[in-house]
Amino acid sequence: MPDTSEYTKGELRMFPIIVGLKVPFGSQEPIFVEGKTFKVDFLIMHAIVVEVDGTSHSKTSREIKDEHRDEAMKKMGLRILRFTDEETFLSKMSATRILAEIEKLPLAVRVEAYMPAGSYWKTHPRTW
Repeated sequence: MPDTSEYTKGELRMFPIIVGLKVPFGSQEPIFVEGKTFKVDFLIMHAIVVEVDGTSHSKTSREIKDEHRDEAMKKMGLRILRFTDEETFLSKMSATRILAEIEKLPLAVRVEAYMPAGSYWKTHPRTW
């Protein structure tokens, strides 16, 4: 379990949901987009961003910033899933939404996410 001081209550509820999926992921991951660095709540398989929106996200200016950030990340090929704090109480529904998004990923992306960083296949891609 992570250092709880870095997470909101909703993010702490999401953490075991994602761990339970048994997929590679990182939390509080920096993403470099259009010359800016954004920290995302969770990055799954280097392809899916999971954000847990607390009460601060209900304000109009914050929603606009989130939309711009999401659009920039989508241009990079990332998929974005947003959950409200309340939705994190519904662990089965949250897990189902994340798994559905994983299933949409190309097979090559899903397989590569499980390869060790220094594996032969990552350093010597197939050429046929």
